[in-house]
Amino acid sequence: MRKLVFFISAFVLFTTSENYGQSLYKREWGTLLPISTKTTKAFTPNKAIVRTVSFVTVVHPETGNLYLVNAEGNEIYEYRPDQLKPKLIYKISDSEEGLSTIENLKFDFENNLIISGRTVAQNLATSGAYSESLIFGFKLAPSYLAKINLQGSVIWFTYFHDILSSNSSLAVDSQNNIYVLNKRNKNTVASPTFFQKNGDLTSNNDYQDVISKLDKNGKHIWSTFYSKDSSTIKSIAAGTNGLYIYGDHMGATMSSNYFGTPNSHHEKIYRPNKSLENIFSVFLSKFSFDGERLWSTYFGEDNTNVTLGNTLLNNNSLAVVGDEAYILATHRIYSKNVDLATENAYLKQRFSNANNNTISKFSSTGEKLWTSFTHGGEHLFTNGDELFVTSLMAKEENIDNLPAINAYQSKYGGGNSDVYTSIISLDGTTLNYASFYGFEGRDAGVTLPTKEGFYIIGTTDNNEKQKAPFATSRSSEKKYFSKGDVYIGDFLSYFKLNAKAKHKKKKNDQ
Repeated sequence: MRKLVFFISAFVLFTTSENYGQSLYKREWGTLLPISTKTTKAFTPNKAIVRTVSFVTVVHPETGNLYLVNAEGNEIYEYRPDQLKPKLIYKISDSEEGLSTIENLKFDFENNLIISGRTVAQNLATSGAYSESLIFGFKLAPSYLAKINLQGSVIWFTYFHDILSSNSSLAVDSQNNIYVLNKRNKNTVASPTFFQKNGDLTSNNDYQDVISKLDKNGKHIWSTFYSKDSSTIKSIAAGTNGLYIYGDHMGATMSSNYFGTPNSHHEKIYRPNKSLENIFSVFLSKFSFDGERLWSTYFGEDNTNVTLGNTLLNNNSLAVVGDEAYILATHRIYSKNVDLATENAYLKQRFSNANNNTISKFSSTGEKLWTSFTHGGEHLFTNGDELFVTSLMAKEENIDNLPAINAYQSKYGGGNSDVYTSIISLDGTTLNYASFYGFEGRDAGVTLPTKEGFYIIGTTDNNEKQKAPFATSRSSEKKYFSKGDVYIGDFLSYFKLNAKAKHKKKKNDQ
């Protein structure tokens, strides 16, 4: 598994005050997550702390239960909003050759988990699988794809082409068909295909993006390459009438139009600054569930990239509600007259020439409906009613000017960084909630919404005191782990919509 590089910073102590009468949400509970301690050398007492750099987790859309892969990467635990103690629901088999890891989680509409990861175990595939043998690609350990139920039983298991752990690589439609983002050699043939059978043969990248569809039983339906130059797909998500695909077109030119279609928002890359040599642009595409491209558009002026977050292993910069898509993007703006925000955006003003983030909404036919700048922005989620944007806010990022609206914690917590959560209306006009969450250490996290609240999961480093303010009275683990002269920990907190605030919110919505 991945090892964490610990941060070095100076910190000050801060004690947050919880004003439930004013905050839209109250913290129900908080706990520290287990951190693995492993022997570094056989027959010696020397041990090292092993932590996950980025979490693998998913929230059940109906129950609000959170499912989390452990630090070793081979077990899935269930956390409930009303129950702090986790329940082990699944462990993937190990082998003599090495460990198996779980790197992606996604729910289908029959209460099953779709999982993917890597393994060298050779006898895990079920009968009739897409591949009953390991498929070797550019990674040392081959990938797999499986469906399990919440009792931990494997429904089917297949070895598969390389599935990237850093991307949001799984999507499920309402018929429980599965779409998986994978990498294959550009010279191979995707079959059957209805768009691009080979990779871009002129590209220097040998392994390129492929999107594959499997039915609910794991049977392969179609695959297509979707790649040009050094492009990379970051996220896929299913809408009611098609599959959305969000990524970066790197190595592009002013005339690039591979990811643009006629009558879309931007059929070609649009750059007011004609002197740019290295061009980066995001693209948003929609495919039918039958594998045909319906439309595709570029987005952004000057250089634009998909926003990347550090807390989750899987990139989450695309959200879909019904059949409309929302995307997070990062912009480096060189032109003085660039104005990305639309008229009714809740935040129209950009901050600087570097790292300006936006959130945008696109219709089911590819029309850009609105764009707003955001206060930071690393991960994007939705509960179907609002948009949740999470950022790591560092001390030097002019935090005193950040809004705190209906906040659980209205002030910066001290230290070097805090979690910062923004909740935005689906029409992009209103910031409904904005709050810090952090204490004396370097804190980073992501907000995962439920119907009645949200979780914040994250890491904290360089704490000077061992007592953990992230842990509430119900937690059995209230002390950080020692790491030299400082203390560290992984934390999980659950916040519930305040009853009084909930009533007021419903009244205002009416």
